[in-house]
Amino acid sequence: VNMLMFCCWAAAQSGRLDAELISQAFEFSTAWADGVVVPLRRARTWMKSNTNPARTIDTDDYSSLRYQIKDTELLSEKLQLQTLESLLANEAARNGKNEDLPMDAAANLVQYAAKSDIALGPDARQKLSLLVSSAFPVCDKKLIEQAWLG
Repeated sequence: VNMLMFCCWAAAQSGRLDAELISQAFEFSTAWADGVVVPLRRARTWMKSNTNPARTIDTDDYSSLRYQIKDTELLSEKLQLQTLESLLANEAARNGKNEDLPMDAAANLVQYAAKSDIALGPDARQKLSLLVSSAFPVCDKKLIEQAWLG
């Protein structure tokens, strides 16, 4: 989800991203999610569905730990977003027209999908179109749908 949001936000900031920047963002996000975010989420959700399995841990302590893990998980996602933002630090500010924003976002998402080995079938295209049109509400939805076809 963070990479999807990044692709749209980056379009508004810098336009279409080059393949190298998408690669850097993808590689960082994948490693960060696998190494930090997902294990924290897994621990938090396990604790939620397995309330005090040994029945020897104080209930308040158990609950407190689960909330600390949740806070740490949210912080890890915030750090991920800040790192993704820092990747744009050396990119030029957007000079394009505002009507190009949705197409730039779509182009960024197509590159991300390719890097992620995500097939852009009809269902994926429909969901990405919804994302882009939500991020840029005044866009031409038919134009976005054409972007997925190349």
